[in-house]
Amino acid sequence: MGKILRWIFILINIGLAILMIGAFASLYINPSTFWPTAILGLGFTALAILNILFLIYWLTGLHKPIWISLIALVIVIPALTFSVRFFKNEKLPDQADEVSIVTYNVRLFDVFGWTGRENVGRDLLNFINDSKTDIVCFQEYMENSCRGMNLRQLKSELPDYKYY
Repeated sequence: MGKILRWIFILINIGLAILMIGAFASLYINPSTFWPTAILGLGFTALAILNILFLIYWLTGLHKPIWISLIALVIVIPALTFSVRFFKNEKLPDQADEVSIVTYNVRLFDVFGWTGRENVGRDLLNFINDSKTDIVCFQEYMENSCRGMNLRQLKSELPDYKYY
């Protein structure tokens, strides 16, 4: 029974090592070319942790299959430095390098009076102008010149935003 269990662990370890190397490949393969690597890339950290656990398991018994996880982990060292911080950064980036983004569901600027309040669209535009964000995204906005806020009005109400 022990021999069968050992071979099952070896096969699982080989499978996890292959999956981890596939996840590592997601850094270099365009998802439009081969999408499965992008999916694997989402689980890279979990796969790396599992391979490290297998490495520790094989190391405690000084078994030869230690090479499976060891070789796989050596191959993916560049990606490990991206996903796991080994050393503390000395300095954080300056605030000048930061970009602020606000996304807001404008609900057609309450053109149908769903909220029951007056000037909802105007209040929202005032909020956005006061927020001084770099990028503003509107959800549920519809270009409609008959009702609500059309693009020309938005551009005049939000003069600091040159791109739309």
